[in-house]
Amino acid sequence: MMPQSILLDDMSFVQTVFLEGLSIRLRDLFDRICSLDCGWSLLLLLNENPNVLMTDDDLAFLIDDLATTVQSNLYAMIDIGLARQIDVAGITLFGMTKDPEARQIIHELCAWQNQWRTRLAQIDRLISGRRKRVLQREET
Repeated sequence: MMPQSILLDDMSFVQTVFLEGLSIRLRDLFDRICSLDCGWSLLLLLNENPNVLMTDDDLAFLIDDLATTVQSNLYAMIDIGLARQIDVAGITLFGMTKDPEARQIIHELCAWQNQWRTRLAQIDRLISGRRKRVLQREET
């Protein structure tokens, strides 16, 4: 039997565990979002503001990235079906897709990522020795 520390050092094992909660379709979408420079930042922002339209400059400011990077990522996300573009009076606005199925997929991916962030925070507390103190406070 392989020691646990060796398993955690094996990134393919970690990736398998990490992705096991995703369907094949969501894994493919996860990979496509990861291939974008600011894909996850944009997706999370769109998920938090599903009915808001913003310019690429607004989005770049909010995620603290270059407008050119954000714009190219937005067009890629439009091609994937996650974002939309609307031109109004010479201004180009971007937002989350209106497609209910795609919106559900975005929500699922963001919820999955948030679950992993919570797990990683718990691991960090455990490694830092803070988990025990947190549990002791909860018991009193």
